[in-house]
Amino acid sequence: MIQFDSQDPANVMYAGIPIAEMTKLDRTSYQPRGGTPLLDATGLLIGRIRVEQAARVATGLQTEDVMFVTITDGQENESREYNLARVTQLIEQCKAEGWTFVYLSAAITAYADAAAMGYDHGSTQQFQANTDGSGKAFASMSRGMSNMRDKKRAMESYDSALFFETGKDAEDE
Repeated sequence: MIQFDSQDPANVMYAGIPIAEMTKLDRTSYQPRGGTPLLDATGLLIGRIRVEQAARVATGLQTEDVMFVTITDGQENESREYNLARVTQLIEQCKAEGWTFVYLSAAITAYADAAAMGYDHGSTQQFQANTDGSGKAFASMSRGMSNMRDKKRAMESYDSALFFETGKDAEDE
């Protein structure tokens, strides 16, 4: 998990640890601090994950399933290293390798923004920028994650382009 803003486009908060070992985020550990370098954060994190996957392969380990979740206010305004075309190409390549991409945005343009980057409509959700809206978005994301894991465990077909097939609570108003 990374936090990205104009002070640090890829502040790694958690990497490669079991979910159970993560601590709860609070106002001291997770603070918005300025601009949104969304493209830089996306490109840098994809690069980091690819390096980690290559290291696993080099040591004879199987690659891990990748769930790439973007949560944003939608106001890309600080990227310097990556542009939209480059990030879209990276996302399309990673999707072809089996990665799952999910996009949660408080912007009214969430679907257009997500589509421009290569995210699928069924894996995108717009939410209100308040406690209720973000809570509903996270609840439907949790359900989508459980659905994905259940299907993979049962060896059932799973379509990562339909991550929110169990519903988009934040949009049900």
